[in-house]
Parts: sequence; C-alpha cells; structure tokens
Amino acid sequence: SLIFGVLLVALSYRLADDLYGSRIGLLAAFLVAISPFNLWYSQEIRMYTLGAFLGLTSLYCLMRLTGMMGREGRGGRRWYWLGYVLSAAAGLYALYYFAFLLLAENLFVFGWWLFHRLGRKSPPFSLAHWLLAQGAVLLLYLPWLPIALRQALDPPVPPWRGFAGLGTMLIESWAALSLGQSVDAESLLIWPLLSFLFAVYLLGLLRPLAGDQGKARTILLCVYTFVPLLLIYALSLGTPLFHVRYMFTYSPPFYLLLALGFVRLREISRPALAVGLLVLIVASGYSIYNFHFATDYAADDHRGAVSYLQERIAPGDAVLINAGYAYPPFLYYYQGEIAWRGRLPDYEPSYQHEDGVVILETGVIGGDEGLGWGDPASDFYSTTEEETAQALERVFAAHPRVWVYRIYDTVTDPNGFIRAWLEEHGWVVGDVQFAGESYMRVQSYLTAPGPEYETATRYHPLDIDFADGITLLGYEGAEGVRAGDELPVTLHWQAERTPERDYDILVHLRASGGPDFAQYRWPLSPPTSESPVGQEMSQSVTLAIASGTPPMPYDLVAELYDAATGQPVPQMVGDGTMGSIVVDRPLVPSRPPQMDHEPWANFGNLLQLVGYEFEPGEAEAGEEIRLELLWKVWDAPLPMLEGTVQLRDAEGRVTASEGGGYLSSAYPSTLWQSEELVREVRSLRIPEHIGPGNYALTLTLQAIRTTGESEIIPFWSPSGARERTFTLGTVEVANP
Repeated sequence: SLIFGVLLVALSYRLADDLYGSRIGLLAAFLVAISPFNLWYSQEIRMYTLGAFLGLTSLYCLMRLTGMMGREGRGGRRWYWLGYVLSAAAGLYALYYFAFLLLAENLFVFGWWLFHRLGRKSPPFSLAHWLLAQGAVLLLYLPWLPIALRQALDPPVPPWRGFAGLGTMLIESWAALSLGQSVDAESLLIWPLLSFLFAVYLLGLLRPLAGDQGKARTILLCVYTFVPLLLIYALSLGTPLFHVRYMFTYSPPFYLLLALGFVRLREISRPALAVGLLVLIVASGYSIYNFHFATDYAADDHRGAVSYLQERIAPGDAVLINAGYAYPPFLYYYQGEIAWRGRLPDYEPSYQHEDGVVILETGVIGGDEGLGWGDPASDFYSTTEEETAQALERVFAAHPRVWVYRIYDTVTDPNGFIRAWLEEHGWVVGDVQFAGESYMRVQSYLTAPGPEYETATRYHPLDIDFADGITLLGYEGAEGVRAGDELPVTLHWQAERTPERDYDILVHLRASGGPDFAQYRWPLSPPTSESPVGQEMSQSVTLAIASGTPPMPYDLVAELYDAATGQPVPQMVGDGTMGSIVVDRPLVPSRPPQMDHEPWANFGNLLQLVGYEFEPGEAEAGEEIRLELLWKVWDAPLPMLEGTVQLRDAEGRVTASEGGGYLSSAYPSTLWQSEELVREVRSLRIPEHIGPGNYALTLTLQAIRTTGESEIIPFWSPSGARERTFTLGTVEVANP
C-alpha cells in the first residue's frame, strides 16, 4: 500500500507534466503527497492505492492513445496499447469497483470519437483498436469473471451498506477528496474551506485552454473522478454500493485539476494563491493529525483488543466471535492455545479442553440461506435464534466464562439476539471498548446470573456438642447477604447440665479453607453458670459484612471459649460449621471504609490499593501477622494476579515470604469487576530463627500470563516514582 501510494505521487507528476508542464506537475504531485486521503490508504493493508495507481496508468496510456499528448510513433503506440490492457485487467483483479472507472473511460472515448465523427474530423485513434483492447482486457479477466458475477449477483456475505442519497454521496466524497476521511464532513467549520476548494477546482475545470484537445483533457480528468460516483449512485438505487473509501480509486485526477485551479488563481491574485495554499496545508495537517491521534478516526485496534483478552483469558474459557470480518485478525494476533475452533451451532461440550480455549464463530441470525453459498468452510453462514440459543446453552453448561469479541455484530445479529441472551443468562464482569470506527469491544460473562440464595430468614437445625454439656441446637438467619450489609443471626442452645463456668461464643464467616472475613465474639446470655438445665435458650447478634468482602460462598462457624481464660472449648460432636452463607456484590459500588493506612497506590492502570491494616505491629518470632488489603478495580477483567508479602531486614534481605493468587480459587482476580471493592485477607508467619529488630513488611504484585510467564506490576508512589515493591510498614520482632 505504501509503495503504490508513493508511486501515485510520481505518476501524478508525470501525467500533469506531459499535459500542462512541469510547474503544474510539481504542484499536482505536492497536492497528492500532502493528501490525507492518500496518506490514509497508503497505511492500510488494502488494495486501494494499487487500484488508484493502475487506474492512473490506464488513464496515462489512454491519453497517449487518443492523441491528447501528441501522436506517438507506431512502435510507441504498441507499448501504450499493451500498458492500457495490462493495467486495466490488473485493476479489475485488484478491485471490483475498478469496473466503474473503465466504464467512465469508455464513455469518454466513445464520446470523443463521436465528437470527431459528427464534426467530420478524423479521430486521432482507431475505434476498432479500442474495441480490440477492451476485448483483450475481458479475455485476461475471463478466468475470474464467473466468480465476480456470482459475488455481485449472489453475494455470499450479508448486506452491510445503507442507502446514501446523491447529496450525501457528493458531500462525503468532496470532503474526502479535499481533506481525507479524518475530518467531519458535516462540520460547519470546514464548509468554508470545502467551498473555497470547490471554487478552485472550478477554476481548473473551466480554465481557458486552446483547442478542442485541451478542453477534452480537462473533461476527461473530471469524468474520471465523478462519473464512477454517478454510476455507483445509479446502481445503489437497487442495491446500496457506496462507501467513501471507493472514491480513492478515482481520486488522482482531482488533484491535477486542483493544481490547474491554483495556477489560474495565481493569475488572478498571487496573495490569494499564497493564502489558499497555506490554508490547505494547515487543514491537511489538521486532518493528518486527527488520522494519527484522534480516536474517532483510529483503525480498529484488533492488536490491543486481542492483547487485552489474552492477558485475562484462562484455559477452559470460550470466545464468541462474529464470523468473517472478525476472526482472521483475532487469529493473527492471538498466541494462546486453541482447543477447538468452529461454528457455534456445531459446538459440543466434549470439545472443552482444560489446556486451551474454545473459539466459536457465530452465524448471521435470520440471514439468507444462500450465505456463504452453502459451503461449510465459508466465513458466513445462516442460522436461527433457536439454533443459536441451544448452542449457547451448551456453551454455558460447559464453560465457567464466555468472552465476546464484539465487532460488526449489528450486521450478523441485527436484532441483538445474542446480546440479549447473554445479558439474561450470564453475569457480565467486563466490558471494554477499543479505538476504531467500528466500536469494537471485548466483554466477558460468567455463565451464571450470580449467586442464588434464600433471603428470607429461616431456622437451620444443628447438633453441635461442646464440652461441659453445652449443645448448639440451631440458628435462624438468611442464606445470603450483600457486602456492606449486616447479617442477623439468632442462636439456639441449651445446657444439658449446669456448666462449671461462663463461656463466650464466637461466630465468624470463613472462606473455604481460608481466613475469616467477619467475626463477632460475645458472652452467652444469660451466663452459662446460671442457665436452666435442659431449657432452650436463644440469643441474637448482628454480623457486619464489611464492604469489599468477595462475592462467594462462606462457612458460618461457631466456636466456644472459656470467658475467664480465653481458651477454646473442644467440640464433642461436629466441627462448628453451622451452614453456608453466600455474599453477593452490592447493588451499587461501595464507598471504601476507613482503614488504618490509606495509601491510594495505583498498580499500573489495573487496580488501586485504597487501604490496608496489619497486626500485630510488635510480634515475637513464630507468630503470624494478619494482613487485610482493600483493592479497587479500575480496568476489568483483570489478568490472573498473584501477590507476595515479604518481611525484609535492614539490608533488604527477605527473611519471610508468602505468595499466592488473589483471593481464592472461588474468586480469582480474573472475575473482579470494574469499580468493585475487594477485600483480601492473608497472613505471614514470622520465622522462629530470625533475630529481634525492625523489619519492613512489603507487597509485590505480579500478573500471570496464559503462557505461564509472570510480570511484576509496578505502582506509582506519591512522589511519582515508579517502583516494583510497595512497603506496607514496619514490624518490630522481639525475643520470644
């Protein structure tokens, strides 16, 4: 694309130089060189600069053959006939819309020939030779012609263009030719400039030229650019065909006539020429700046979207991709393991594999049955809402998380059926939009609508026997609570004999195999030494569920302690687990509670440590330090995160270390949501062999990629320094 974009500059100079001289040739080449339209397509992996170059080559040969640049010798004309045939045939192979350019050239040639015949003049070329050249072009294109006709008359892809009126087509085309596609054609700010350039173009088009030949040159340059647009409009009355990018193929002669107009403006007023060129240069620079830096005109960021997804995806996940347009760039950038890839309706749960992800190409819901011409390997295929729903149910049953690589889904799913189904049956945990005119986004769904639990209070019978004849008979409470709320619990217990002493009871919420996230300890009332033997007693308490408590199931556990000594009372029957409590996310993002330390430290652009607490600050060797961290998520979904808490001596040597993933297998960091608060509780055991002194308690955060490699996520300190390790505080270790 870049090579042919540069060659367009040189060929534009050659054509203008041969027609009007080197001064106009240099100006035309300069206008092509600074054209934002040319810059745009010289940096896209598309065929448009190739098509424009081949078209301009055919025009150059045509002008030589029709005598517009003077008659050539017989041998020279042969080369131009060959050049025209090869460039015209190659242009058709490069771009179907090249056919409109050839039609415009033929209309002019027949009109030019007819003009001479009606004027009883001898045409400067042979119409028979011209017809033979068209036959040669058709012959060279014949191998592809059946495919081209089939694609035109029976498209294998769904329709994606809407009808544009002639006025809209002319405005968009003129704005693109003048200042590229990186300006708003409807903005009133650029209309004065577009009007000025239109006036300059008219000066070039109507510039007095000697003889019929000079006028014909000017007409041909205008016909070359705008007759294809009129042909596209005429055919669009049946099937919409217009997109402004196709105008680039016909654009080079526009800049030649614009150069003619500026030269004519110089003849009228040199200051007007200087001001006009300066304004055009500044406006082109503004458009080029937008092209490079304005997100509204950025190319669809597939690289960024796939990189974002790959950092967060996990084996066993599934990815939904709109077929045809989207999956080739996805596969180009994705470097992870793919367990299976295919059409969504063909998916079976047996395709799930723990070492890779499943890539599912969605179909065109309600599309024409002829999509993809019925080829099982085609990029597009027709499907129904019922077939899609059944396949999604199988996917949800087999995978814990489904990603949606959304782009062009309004084409393949115009009624939004898949979006609605996912919102109804899934639990969105991530939604990030990426740069580009197609509004590409990456979404992730948990394959369940959220935790299910009974909110009504009900009685839960128990049979937990403690020493000294105390039995826990049951409790009343709900099965779930939202983080930030309170969980009322009423305990029912009895004493089988008169206890020898008074006891305290501790009720706490414990992660499965992990730490406590909420607890409350209070004396049994009335005092157990005074409790009636055999009589059921009840006692109510409210357990506060702190903001940020991870949304997952917990064990509700009861323990008995000697009120005087603080020693635990052994259990004779049962392990103290009363039941399971599900903590759910709050309906709206919670405000961070007040904590001992509030650093508000940002770790990358992913999350923020808004607060933390640790205890004890003074400890003996062999004891454990309990650490509670409160995170706020900025950019979800997150990659798999692991944190390492370490104790370092005065020289920075690590004396104790504890690492692991956040927070548990039930709620890893990949499931955290944007704006969510997440509490993390962990502990660090002080080794018995270390000596007394002050030790730094530090935290290091790292992302674990799908390749198994880890990457430390630095944080921004208050001073602005970028550091890899965050110091939480100092722990004073004393002699045991």
